[in-house]
Amino acid sequence: PGPRLERLDELRILCVATEAAYIAEREALRRCVAALGHEVMYSVHVSKFQQPAHYISLCRDTGDVHFVVRGTSSMADALTDGDCAPEHLGGEDSGGGQVHRG
Repeated sequence: PGPRLERLDELRILCVATEAAYIAEREALRRCVAALGHEVMYSVHVSKFQQPAHYISLCRDTGDVHFVVRGTSSMADALTDGDCAPEHLGGEDSGGGQVHRG
């Protein structure tokens, strides 16, 4: 038993996409996401208060879209975290986790 190979590949892609959110250089982000078969459509690399760094990428072959928000990595991120109220993450695959508004 164990997870299906396809599910493990999906998890690998999502892990790489998440790690890519911490890449500060546009060209390096583009190369990393391209290795997943995605194209960066939009990116913000520097966080501001209430405006976390993030990117949006598209896989033209599958139509998959990734909207990836970087986690806490700077003082601006920490201030945003401290200012935001927690909210339950909805959806079937959420695992009952929490996020914050902002």
